Amino acid sequence: MMQAFRKFGSSKYSKAMLLLLVACFGAWGIGDYLMPSIGMQAAKVNGQDISPRLLEQTYNQRIQNITQLMGTRPTQQQLDQMQVAEQVLAEVVARTVLQQSAQSLGFQPATKQLQAEITKISAFKNEKGQFDVARYRQLLAQIGRTPQQFEADLGQDLTVRSLAQLSRVETPSPSLVAGIVAAENLKLGLEVATLTPASIGTLPAPKEEELQAFYKQNEQFYSKPETRNFTALRLSRDDLVKTITVPEDDVKKAYEENKDHYKLPETRTVRHILFETKEAAEQAAPTITSKESFIEAANKLSQDPGNEGTKGGTLGTIKPDDVVPAFRKVAFSVEANKLSAPVQSPFGWHLIWVDEIQAAHDIPYAEIRDAIAKDLQTAQADEALVRLGGVVDEKIAAGQPLTEIAKAIGMEAKTFSTVRANDEALEPQELSTAFSLGLNETSQPLQMADGGAAYVQTTKINAASVKPFAEVKADVTEQLRAAQTQQALRRMADTLLSAARAPGASSLEAAAQKAGINGVTISQLNVTNPAEAPQWLQQNMLEFYPLATGTVLAGALPEGQNLHLVRLVSRETQSLDVTKLPEQAKVYQQRLQGDVEALMLAYLTQKAKVELNQPMLKQIFGRDVQWTIAQ
Repeated sequence: MMQAFRKFGSSKYSKAMLLLLVACFGAWGIGDYLMPSIGMQAAKVNGQDISPRLLEQTYNQRIQNITQLMGTRPTQQQLDQMQVAEQVLAEVVARTVLQQSAQSLGFQPATKQLQAEITKISAFKNEKGQFDVARYRQLLAQIGRTPQQFEADLGQDLTVRSLAQLSRVETPSPSLVAGIVAAENLKLGLEVATLTPASIGTLPAPKEEELQAFYKQNEQFYSKPETRNFTALRLSRDDLVKTITVPEDDVKKAYEENKDHYKLPETRTVRHILFETKEAAEQAAPTITSKESFIEAANKLSQDPGNEGTKGGTLGTIKPDDVVPAFRKVAFSVEANKLSAPVQSPFGWHLIWVDEIQAAHDIPYAEIRDAIAKDLQTAQADEALVRLGGVVDEKIAAGQPLTEIAKAIGMEAKTFSTVRANDEALEPQELSTAFSLGLNETSQPLQMADGGAAYVQTTKINAASVKPFAEVKADVTEQLRAAQTQQALRRMADTLLSAARAPGASSLEAAAQKAGINGVTISQLNVTNPAEAPQWLQQNMLEFYPLATGTVLAGALPEGQNLHLVRLVSRETQSLDVTKLPEQAKVYQQRLQGDVEALMLAYLTQKAKVELNQPMLKQIFGRDVQWTIAQ
């Protein structure tokens, strides 16, 4: 309830506090991911740019996942057959549409919400159970993530949760759950045929022409990406502030001239009881004669969900601007330790009790002195930034390089050599700008997080190139062998599947013998709980329930380099445990919720206007990408 009462003030004091919060979170990197990047876009979604780096990172992650699943890196042909490029594009478009929809509905997670989510993650806490910024950055670095990336993903997760509230699925009734559980509460007997690389024996060594062809088909895996050298000149406001000293007399003068701004308003320590009706408030009022009786009544009667039955109705210490007008009028007029008359607000009817009143007063000079000095330093730094920016702009227009300009104004320019477009160790805005410039071009001033400006100049462009075949021949040989092994396993699995589905086939073992397939491992598997099935089988468990006994599941299931064919041997109905129906109801509610959210996202994506930059997509994926969702 307190969150609903509070609203951010427009006073100079409130704005100063907001800037302080922004500065604090800037040290973490929270909020940085919201800054626009500069550079050529790979696509546009409803007019919003999709950066090449985002697509490339998502694509590389998808390839890693497929590699873990297959046990070998997929070839370009396999990636094209699986339409991985289209899947990655669809995923990134969906994320973007989700963010756009969230913003239009006001669901953008606040910095404070992100902070709360991050600080309660146990992995980021020290031995005392406190959030540790150093540990936070260290653990993210270990998994190859930056704070900006982690916070962006977390923000998207919070957005999904918020949007999901619009499509909340109710928990199914016990009668409905009983029917579903009865249909799925089965003991399944399965026959499993496992094919491993050893099953196919030794394959002939790849021929030279096969290696050459494989190398040409997968050149992007053996390429050196474009790299660039660039110079960055940063006019940091924070750095300038550190060089400025403000005389004490100037600080005192500013205090005296702006004394009206350095006042603290009256505050009150307030409690309240929320009722649905005026009649309920009037009925409770005569029973409250003291603070103790108010606390007892609040814990018993208040409809405020924030009270949680133990807080005595406390709202803490509030300022007039913290609460809505109707509540403020009474809370700041009733005497201390006196009960108010019932008062109506947009939330219901309230009885209000004031524990303590703190009168309005001037902030003493000693308390505000440092803040005033910092304001004066910042103002002078801003003036210096304007002067320096003018000098830099003139010298850029005259054709001087940034290194010489930096020396002329007494600053140091940073140089970066042989960097890639996806180098996560560098400042994203400067990096993307460096890759959007031509050789020896200098950028317009870029806005820095501290309010300063940065300039970028690209000094060298190292074009992308493919490593010579001789240099990577060993890798090509290993990867081609792995690909040929998987192809041979797939052919063997298809042959066995055809034999097992032929009339008269009584088992996978008999089918293997009839087809002359050796090296197949046959095992029996009983499954009563899908969650206890092997990992490679779990996501396909629901496919077995409608199958007839003796049927072989269509298609082999991968597990690393191995393939499994599965035949349903028996189905036995288990007795229904009615005590577990409430727990099962939650499971089905989660399933339905996931389906509804997926449908909602598919609808939003279908309605989106998507424009593709095919030349840039071809650089990322090695080919043109098709966008097949109807517009």
